Amino acid sequence: DWSSDVCSSDLTDRRVTMKEKNINQFVNPFSKEVWENTYRDNRGGETTVDETFTRVAHAAASAEKTDVLKKEWEEKFYNLLNSFNATVGGRIYANAGTEWSGTTLMNCFVGPKPENDQDSLDGILKVLRDQSQTLKSEGGWGMNFSFIRPRGSFIYGIGVETPGAVKYMELFDKSSDIITAGSGKKADKKEAKGKIRKGAMMGVLDVWHPDIEEFIDAKQTAGRLTKFNMSVNCNNEFMDRVTKIEELKATINELGVRKDAEQIEKLTKKIESIDKWDLIFPDTQHKNYKKEWNGDIVEWKNKGYNVKVFKTISVSGLWEKIMNSTYNRNEPGVLFLDVANKTHGWNYGGTKAKIAATNPCGEQTLPFGAVCNLASLNLVKFINSDGVILLFRLDNLLLIFLLKSSCNILFSFFLCGCCINSRLIDRKSTRLN
Repeated sequence: DWSSDVCSSDLTDRRVTMKEKNINQFVNPFSKEVWENTYRDNRGGETTVDETFTRVAHAAASAEKTDVLKKEWEEKFYNLLNSFNATVGGRIYANAGTEWSGTTLMNCFVGPKPENDQDSLDGILKVLRDQSQTLKSEGGWGMNFSFIRPRGSFIYGIGVETPGAVKYMELFDKSSDIITAGSGKKADKKEAKGKIRKGAMMGVLDVWHPDIEEFIDAKQTAGRLTKFNMSVNCNNEFMDRVTKIEELKATINELGVRKDAEQIEKLTKKIESIDKWDLIFPDTQHKNYKKEWNGDIVEWKNKGYNVKVFKTISVSGLWEKIMNSTYNRNEPGVLFLDVANKTHGWNYGGTKAKIAATNPCGEQTLPFGAVCNLASLNLVKFINSDGVILLFRLDNLLLIFLLKSSCNILFSFFLCGCCINSRLIDRKSTRLN
């Protein structure tokens, strides 16, 4: 319990000691406003950002076994934050060491799912309940909705057709809207937080799902699914076809200059043969559907279970739809989770974890029921005037973070970010290799 140790009288003395060392002042009013509204503990009476650093450092160090170690690590954590060599996730700043026991210190989650009968109303509402609890505690939330049967599927128990996965996402959108709305007016109590963290969510749908076209077009309608970031999971099979088609078209263009009609016709027929994509879903009448369907179509097919082809469309047409939608409305994004499952640290040794979604921002690919604990290193602080990276300082700081903070390190450094992003959007490979 963070709050029980942090709210002792010792903290007041610590604040004075820390403040005498180095008092940070805001250099612009916007930064001050963000701190006041988002991270300041009004209930604890914080008046400076250094008091926030002290609270967080004291809370983090409270896990140590002895008073000597607590004091030592509180100093180290404080210096880490106060010097801006590093910073922690927003939920840590907002909640660590406070009396808000119903909040989380972890920024973002990929929600869990029931073990079986996931595509039932009870199963979907169980996922919804878990989402509501996550958002209530100020966590972000992500989910792959491919486990929900597509629009038009017949529900034999009640004799009607289902509205589909994208329509069910509106339940989660409305849940987020209500839970994170607050009263809609300034709180009467002085100790209240400056603002409620808005419900951040990621909605994912696999590229084979029959509702994928509706999913791609969903945010072309203003006001629809506004609480979601949305991403299409493009598997390796789909992307291999996209890249092969592009390569063949480039070859045809080259042949056109030489007017090689026979070869052009052969390549055109080859494109026609691979430019087909089946939108599929399991046979919901299969005897093992309720017990074993978990949203993983590859696992389902590998068991030899039946699937139903709802529609066959063009690979290049679907890819073009994604690109046009992203260009027009900046949604959806694309994920390459086959690659994530092959390369992610979760899957080194031991029992493998199935990664099928991400946190709301998309930088953390996670298994169902997993969480990302955010912290950042300011790498500019570890480069000298000659542009040399001071690895000995960086190693020491990483040791503190990894051994004591147990945080996933997100390197918030412009050049590193550019390198990472350039690989993600490399149109020659189209996906990470």
